[in-house]
Amino acid sequence: MTTVDAGRIGTPLPAGTVSLSDRFRLESGRTFLTGVQALVRAPLDQARRDRRAGLRTGGFITGFPGSPLGGYDLALQQNRELLDEHHIVHRMGQNEELAAAALMGTQLLERYPHSRYDGVTGFWYGKGPGLDRAGDSLRHGNFAGTTRHGAVVVLSGEDHEAKSSSLPYEQEYAFAHAGIPVLYPSSVEEFLSYSAHAVGMSRYSGCWVAMKLIGQLCDGGQTVDLTPDGPAIVTPEFEIDGRPFRKWQDHAFFPGSVVETERHVFTERHPAATAYARANGLDRIPVRGEHDTLGLLTAGKSYADTLQALRDLGIGTDDLRAAGVRLIKIGAIYPLDSAFVREATRGLDEVVVVEEKRPILEDAVKVALCNTAAAPRVHGKRDLDGRVRFAEYGSLDADAVAVGLAPLLRPRLREQIVLDRRTEELTAVRERDYSSTSKRSPNYCSGCPHNVSTVVGEGRVAWGAPGCHIFAAVMEQPERRIDATFPLGGEGVGWIGLSPFTDLKHVIQNQGDGSLFHSSYLSIRWSIAAGVSMTYRILYNGAVANTGAQEPIGRSEVPKLAHLLALEGVTKIGIVAEDPAVYRRADLPAIASVHTAGEVQDVLAELERTDGVTIFLYDGECANERRRRRKRGTAPKATTFVMINEDVCENCGDCGEVTNCMSLHKSEPSSGRRPPCTSRPATRTTRA
Repeated sequence: MTTVDAGRIGTPLPAGTVSLSDRFRLESGRTFLTGVQALVRAPLDQARRDRRAGLRTGGFITGFPGSPLGGYDLALQQNRELLDEHHIVHRMGQNEELAAAALMGTQLLERYPHSRYDGVTGFWYGKGPGLDRAGDSLRHGNFAGTTRHGAVVVLSGEDHEAKSSSLPYEQEYAFAHAGIPVLYPSSVEEFLSYSAHAVGMSRYSGCWVAMKLIGQLCDGGQTVDLTPDGPAIVTPEFEIDGRPFRKWQDHAFFPGSVVETERHVFTERHPAATAYARANGLDRIPVRGEHDTLGLLTAGKSYADTLQALRDLGIGTDDLRAAGVRLIKIGAIYPLDSAFVREATRGLDEVVVVEEKRPILEDAVKVALCNTAAAPRVHGKRDLDGRVRFAEYGSLDADAVAVGLAPLLRPRLREQIVLDRRTEELTAVRERDYSSTSKRSPNYCSGCPHNVSTVVGEGRVAWGAPGCHIFAAVMEQPERRIDATFPLGGEGVGWIGLSPFTDLKHVIQNQGDGSLFHSSYLSIRWSIAAGVSMTYRILYNGAVANTGAQEPIGRSEVPKLAHLLALEGVTKIGIVAEDPAVYRRADLPAIASVHTAGEVQDVLAELERTDGVTIFLYDGECANERRRRRKRGTAPKATTFVMINEDVCENCGDCGEVTNCMSLHKSEPSSGRRPPCTSRPATRTTRA
């Protein structure tokens, strides 16, 4: 809960004076924010800052949801009125690549009439695989640059543990390839301050600027003190060859001449970005003593983990100074400010770099110091004897940092009791026997349409892709299985590569409708063009279910989708639906047939016997998503079903489920089907 101002903290407030929206509206005081909420607030703060500076800027936010930013777009939608008040437009992208290209358009404002706005501040959001997909658009956008009062910030969510991704991700190397500077916040509070600096750096240097966002911080929360003037933005006085730096744009990308743009990006814009970071103190030395010999250099979440590890080991700020240990925090991790690194490490004998995954920061520090006289030894991932200190895979947490630093710090400390106790505790935890711990294999929720849609049948081969259906890859259920998984947008095309060389005649490719409208429709088109025989099994539930149940952008209803696929050249479409009567009355192409859930295996067998690319389209909305849609008012109320006669219902021709029998089939029954039974009084049941 928020308070109206800092002076009233702890004072009871009259009813109606406090609102949950205060966390976004308050300009001073104290509030609690999750990481995602801080990212919602950041564009609002920027709009307010620009208004106070006399600038009429608009905002444009686009991207594609994915953990750890899976709920970001939903939080933006919940605050649509507030965004409108601040002239901020949110458009969920059809996919990440198109979203990045749309942001390029915001930085063309100065070329065309713009009486209402002086510039546009853009925000792109997405996770690792989406950033990989958007790489070309992001690189073009960064080379194109920003307008005088424009800026673009890339909110990059990273899933280090692959908790909700098909691969673990870290994105610094991708940003380095694109030439996009990277800021790495270490707390929710820094989500706000670094967002302001990302805009400031982008506006000054002309670069698109990324923020590296880790799941634990996005999902976590912090009480934040708000000030209307914070953070202070300092514009550096930076010169290139004796001339004041001036950014310029190039949207032509003409072959050959674009090399001059490359020169501008790496020899002028990057030094300007580094000058901005230095002027605004993004890199700093939180702990420093007169006789330091060891430096701990770290950034972002690893900085927070290092602080926690030191606390757990019983080491405070005074202990560090007494032990001759200097703590160095890097805020702008790419491009690294070599001059700051040389100054921060001067007089040290050795520097230990604490970072998760691969040693991008460690390598950059070594480059910065390699030609320096009396430079300290630099190590991080491995100690000076080559033993692993911090893993280059998975995630890094405070316990792992404590274990890695304890041998270095112990000989330097006057008191080791807490350190020894903590390291013993961590060693005991690692050595525990977990073999008897019960494990629960993944399964689908009760009522989930995947309980039906992922059934394969004996002798058939099914492939998967990112989405709920991937659970079948690890289920210990022989009727549900996935032999291989392909990246989002690559569903099915592996068969184009395998089919010329294998004796296998047919495969089934599972595919969600969120993936279909994101990018996977092209996979079907190529499979048709390649002349292969296979079945795409599309689960149509009307939602990007894994990321918050957003409605897919560019979505087509089932009848329209069936016609589009028929025009593309698929040879047969089998539609299985919870309520088949709806589609039996619909306008469908001649190659489409409608079936009940009880006919899944028969439909798959028929499609397998059909040459060419065939479609199994399962229309089954997730029960949880149905309830969410009803709460939002975007779905009809719960349907009341009528049970009349079990014998009749078991053989009902219009549906495959007993509880669905007489509810929706009051029109003429399908040809050759038994009409609805009315011989007994109705007993009403309700589907959740």
